[in-house]
Amino acid sequence: LMSHWELTGKIAIITPSERKSAYVNWQQANQVVDFRLSNVLGVSILKLTDDGETARLEADGEAYEDESTEALVYRTAGWILPLDNLPQWIKGSVNSQDKVALNDQGLPHVIQPICASCTGWEITYSQYEYVQGVWLPFLVDVNNPIKQTHIKFKVNQWQRK
Repeated sequence: LMSHWELTGKIAIITPSERKSAYVNWQQANQVVDFRLSNVLGVSILKLTDDGETARLEADGEAYEDESTEALVYRTAGWILPLDNLPQWIKGSVNSQDKVALNDQGLPHVIQPICASCTGWEITYSQYEYVQGVWLPFLVDVNNPIKQTHIKFKVNQWQRK
């Protein structure tokens, strides 16, 4: 189980009212999160950190705090990002109760997660690469038609810490 990692790549967030794309740098160490979005020029759009107790978001020169990263992003950016579950989904990790369709390699192709905060979400994985002894997804589609939110990740690099 990989609990300490860093991911760099691109993210697209698509809702009925907007389509945002950015470069993402995401570091995760157990419950500690450092999630940054920047534009093409490397200028910070959003910086989200969570030390396991307090979530803090910095954007447009302002700083906000909340107990929940999800609540914070929704309150400030208006995006529904399932950040409580994303650290698991981005890695292609599966819980025993999830509905899973496997690809030819026996890796998850589509996960329909089953949990209290998972309703409506479906994650599709269309590309994996072997990184430091483990298969990790490089194209991840996180979609929720109910919440009208579609998040796409195109990973350039995974690093296990």
